[in-house]
Amino acid sequence: MKDLQAVKYYSAMEAANKVVSQWLEAKPDNKELNAVADALLQSVFYTNQLEMDYKSVGYAVKDAKRIANQLRAELDKKPSEAEVKFMQMTDGDENDAINAVL
Repeated sequence: MKDLQAVKYYSAMEAANKVVSQWLEAKPDNKELNAVADALLQSVFYTNQLEMDYKSVGYAVKDAKRIANQLRAELDKKPSEAEVKFMQMTDGDENDAINAVL
């Protein structure tokens, strides 16, 4: 949907620019027309910058999600505090002897 909106926007701006350019050829000294042409150009530049910023944020979010998923996977591999305590309590010769009897 976003791509369709971008195509519509740039098509409309191209049509407006074409009309303004034709007017400027006929009346190159018209200050108001030059101001409109400049405004159209600035609008396209601004919109283009917004689109680049939007894409940059998207890349940053994807990268942050990738890092979060990697960290989550690393945490899943680590034993919990309770598991560590249990392993410490069950390590040793005494426990081996008791377990052998059981």
